[in-house]
Amino acid sequence: MSLDNFQMADALVIELYKDSLIDLDEKQNVTKSLKISSQGYLGEYKKKILIPVTDATAAHLADAPMQQLTGILNACQLSFTDIALLNVNGWSDEAMLEQIDHLEPEIIICFTDLILQQLQLPSPEKYKIYKQANRTIVWSSALTELPSDKTQRLQLWDCLQKIFLKQ
Repeated sequence: MSLDNFQMADALVIELYKDSLIDLDEKQNVTKSLKISSQGYLGEYKKKILIPVTDATAAHLADAPMQQLTGILNACQLSFTDIALLNVNGWSDEAMLEQIDHLEPEIIICFTDLILQQLQLPSPEKYKIYKQANRTIVWSSALTELPSDKTQRLQLWDCLQKIFLKQ
């Protein structure tokens, strides 16, 4: 295996080299580091935004989907400080619902249909905003599918603008 084409997700580079890449002066914003909570999610969850995904290849999310998610968060003026990225691959239905109840998210952006089915939404449709028990819920295709489908990307962007950018 050659290291000639080795690439890392932007978020991982920031985390690994947060203290050594540049010397920040006091006027610059220091990017919050990615943190893995004791509850198993990635992020600091300050805005109570839960992003469940399913990825059997990584602890949280593989590099390409992680880059896709980072771009989506940036476009919504969010970061990993604001969210909890939760990989529910292999979780039981009960464990997923228990974790959601425990976290009490205000916004759920599902990049997996597993949790959406468990939330028992009436006739769930992708790219439709649902309100349920003080939660806003959007269901999207998996992050691995979005880059190849412009229509789905636009539909997701429309929903995210309505939620985060208050058009």
